[in-house]
Amino acid sequence: MFAYHSCSSIDHYATVKKIAAFLLLLLPVALISVKSTGSAICLILVSMAFAFRKLDKQKLTSLDRLFILAFLSPLAVSLVQAVYIDDISGKYFEIALRFALPLFVFIYFGRVEIKSQWLGYGCLLGLISALATVTVSKYIFGIERPSNYFMNSLPFSGLTVVFAYLAYYLLTATLTSIKYSFFLGAAIFSTCAFILSITLARGALLAFALTGAFFLLTSTSLSKRWKASVITMIAIIVVSTYSFNDNIRQRVEVTKNEISGYLIKGEYTSGSIPIRFELWKAALLTFEESPVIGAGKGKFQSSLEHLLAENKIQDMPLFSHAHNEIFTFTAEQGLLGIVSYTLLFVVPFCFFIRFKNSSDQKVKKLASAGLATVIVYFLLGLTNVVLLQMTVLTLYAFLNSFLASQIIYSQKALPL
Repeated sequence: MFAYHSCSSIDHYATVKKIAAFLLLLLPVALISVKSTGSAICLILVSMAFAFRKLDKQKLTSLDRLFILAFLSPLAVSLVQAVYIDDISGKYFEIALRFALPLFVFIYFGRVEIKSQWLGYGCLLGLISALATVTVSKYIFGIERPSNYFMNSLPFSGLTVVFAYLAYYLLTATLTSIKYSFFLGAAIFSTCAFILSITLARGALLAFALTGAFFLLTSTSLSKRWKASVITMIAIIVVSTYSFNDNIRQRVEVTKNEISGYLIKGEYTSGSIPIRFELWKAALLTFEESPVIGAGKGKFQSSLEHLLAENKIQDMPLFSHAHNEIFTFTAEQGLLGIVSYTLLFVVPFCFFIRFKNSSDQKVKKLASAGLATVIVYFLLGLTNVVLLQMTVLTLYAFLNSFLASQIIYSQKALPL
């Protein structure tokens, strides 16, 4: 039922395969710099999928349908809300549609192999561009926290973490020496850590650390001694950085004081964490008013104004989201949004986790890259909203579709 047989007519299009690989190389750089370019590349890939879908008459498998269900769910929620809620902005239909666009790429790439290291090279370039940008911003233009400068248009620091994990897992598959893999990983993750130390983005640091802990603790290729050595080395680096870097130490102290002040002492300040707690409270109050379909996409800010006027939450700036994806989906889309959000992460996670410890090293690396993408995006969503950004959500859908399709291509047949 899950058997995939590569169409010979497609396999003969070597030039098209090279073009697709080149587009994969450009995609991360384009998405991190120019939004419209990233959208154009996505549309080109979709056009290619349509063209080659006509050459391949195979029916969709159950796996295809499962991914399609997950990434079409945001569009389904938008359509339901359009029927029952007035004044739904067309922007949110476009956001929902972007989740579905890479599904066609998923169908196409499931039958055509693209060397995954091309995507790894693209992510490595994205990481290098991030390093250059934040370094120049910090030490030449004097921007105190470069992440704030870029956050207005793109979760810059968050994508840095995604690029680091993708570059590592997709490039180490081409290395035969463990020594080279170790040095490459050390270079990639040290660069990422340095970028995050400059931006001081707490959400990205959290995602970086917890994703690393997941892979370290679940690894079957590392012995307990190696795991203990890595943990010890990381602990030494963290303690040393905390001791000698005043900015990081101050950032940690502010975080601790804001959390304890709000949760233990009941104090409300204008700090970012107390404001987040109030935003989450506002999201739950909004959900109580319309638990099934929510207030409507883009209606969180108006709901916030209403709650402030009734003194149900503390005084704060008016935000368009709850600085947390789960709470934002809950407030604006209700139970339907919660189901959709769950599908977007649970479906790809359950797929990739099956192949994380595959005996096929290529499949193992692809699955690890997919898991890293899902986990990092989910963790980033705990402190910010990334799936409302056109290019960022397109990248998430595209990466899931591409990595899953390449695993299917390598497997040829999957057990039920």
